Amino acid sequence: MTDSPDQQVVVRPAAAVMRRALAGLISIGLLSALVALPVLVGAGLTGASPAAVAATKPAPPEHGQPPEHGQPPAEPAADASLSPEEPQGIARAWMEQEGLTQARQHTGEQGEMVLGDLRPVKSWAPGFLDGSQPAAPPVSTGGWVAPISVGTEPVGVVLATVTDGTASGSFEQDAALGLDLTEEQDADVVHDQSTDAWYAVANGTVSAMGTKAASLLAGPIDLAEYGRILRERAKTTPVAVAEPQFEEAAGGWGVWGPVLGVAIVGVVIVVVTLRHERKVTAPLRQRHQATPVGADTIPESHVDLSKL
Repeated sequence: MTDSPDQQVVVRPAAAVMRRALAGLISIGLLSALVALPVLVGAGLTGASPAAVAATKPAPPEHGQPPEHGQPPAEPAADASLSPEEPQGIARAWMEQEGLTQARQHTGEQGEMVLGDLRPVKSWAPGFLDGSQPAAPPVSTGGWVAPISVGTEPVGVVLATVTDGTASGSFEQDAALGLDLTEEQDADVVHDQSTDAWYAVANGTVSAMGTKAASLLAGPIDLAEYGRILRERAKTTPVAVAEPQFEEAAGGWGVWGPVLGVAIVGVVIVVVTLRHERKVTAPLRQRHQATPVGADTIPESHVDLSKL
């Protein structure tokens, strides 16, 4: 039994519609596969899920930053703890341990010791010392100083310097210096290494801190005026030191001059004495040469020739 022409006409259009629908689904599937292929390949290489690969995709560079392609990986950001105050923290940790230990050894105190606030240590500026900048403020040395007290009584100060992350320092037993350091909170603390004295500089005025500085500076003085005093002191100090060193090394005319003078006088005395003796004994030598041998023993007048 065969289909009638009317049935064949109905079937052919329905099959054509199905074929077009199937072709559309295949096209959509191929398109989806092409879109998902990079994600699937990345997931297969890294072993991660497609969602993780998509999440780790680098974000576009911000405005003003160069693209990452062809650039070396960026260095990690600096640790927030590496602040300018880190050397101060290292110095304080050393003072609380080694500094207090040295203080107990020097003072003999075994009670509770209190470490005061740390202050930056400064020194005289080069322009201040040579006079090119008479009012130049002190410059930092990288060191720190703090007073140490037993109860409320200062006993001295502890000095610390930090080099390559390592602290070292010493304790100075000077109660007056510890007290001055506690009171002079708004001044620059200057350590004059040439005299090992401490000074406070505030508002263009220099004041002594501690016993050693008080012996060198009677009272507050203008910064520029004190610079002039330091320059005068530096001019006189080398002369007093260099002159004895020169005499000691070379012997000095003060030592060899008298020795040479005595030697010359001795030579002159010997020469004069020899010449004088030769002059005095000259007649005797001449008479001895003129007298025959044996004539001075038996005179010729005393010889009796008749007895021969």
